[in-house]
Amino acid sequence: DVKSSQDRHSNMEVNYLLQEIERFTGILLLSTNHFNNMDPAFLRRFTYTIIFGAPASAQRKRIWERNIPAPLPLADDVNTEHLAEFGLTGGSILNCIRHGAARAAARGMDRVFQEDFLWSIKRELQKHNLELSREVVGEEFWRKVAPEWEHRQLPSPRPKAPA
Repeated sequence: DVKSSQDRHSNMEVNYLLQEIERFTGILLLSTNHFNNMDPAFLRRFTYTIIFGAPASAQRKRIWERNIPAPLPLADDVNTEHLAEFGLTGGSILNCIRHGAARAAARGMDRVFQEDFLWSIKRELQKHNLELSREVVGEEFWRKVAPEWEHRQLPSPRPKAPA
């Protein structure tokens, strides 16, 4: 459905890509995290589609452990089993590792603490409009990581002076 010049341009790009796929004689691998948005014309040209779901907790733990760089100094409280409880994808975990390390450095720390990784998880979840679970974070870290979400009493309004 063409409603604007932008739609027309987008349709031209799709048609060009479809022609190139048809012409290509090798093996083509495509990846998307928006499979439901795929145009049926693309899907007809694929011999196989493999759908990867989000990693399970054990897989997330391995992703954390294999991607934290060996030279990155970690505090004794870092617990990858706890970090793996958050339903993140591999790419999000990599972002959390980088952001956690950057946060520790910005705080002048010589190592990365569990709090730094939890803070980075909170930020990553916010990017995707997902909620951070107080239950999964645990009371030990909740006030350190998410103080802005603590229930706070609002000051009662001042009574108006009689006129």
